[in-house]
Amino acid sequence: MTLPLLLLTVLGGASLPVQAGVNSRLGREMGSSLIGALISFLVGTTALIIVILITRAFPTASVAQVGRLPIWVWCGGLIGAVYVTLALLAAPRLGFALFTAAAIAGQLLTSLILDHFGLLGAERQPITLWRLVGVGLLIAGITLIRSK
Repeated sequence: MTLPLLLLTVLGGASLPVQAGVNSRLGREMGSSLIGALISFLVGTTALIIVILITRAFPTASVAQVGRLPIWVWCGGLIGAVYVTLALLAAPRLGFALFTAAAIAGQLLTSLILDHFGLLGAERQPITLWRLVGVGLLIAGITLIRSK
């Protein structure tokens, strides 16, 4: 099960620079990065509504259960909106390779911290020398990608 999941994750990651390019063009054509991001989220929301209706994946939680959730669980959409808007603005200026490498570096550093402390439901996985070496190599890669 690990290999198929890993391959799907690679494909998901491969879609991010494409998404940045598509959304950047949309923002340019609309004359506003924010409007481009809004349209992107509206299309995504519409797609999710259609999938939910087709698969009948309706919520099982009651309104009371949802009301008891911690406030931080509602931040995912906000974080996504910030990322998409940043991609609209930064990817065309930095180039897709540098933008993606920098975004992955941020993801990896944050992931190490989340894993180390077991935050947000992650199993605790301590930061090791080899994990830090991996981050260092990624940062070295950003430096190489950035050089002309």
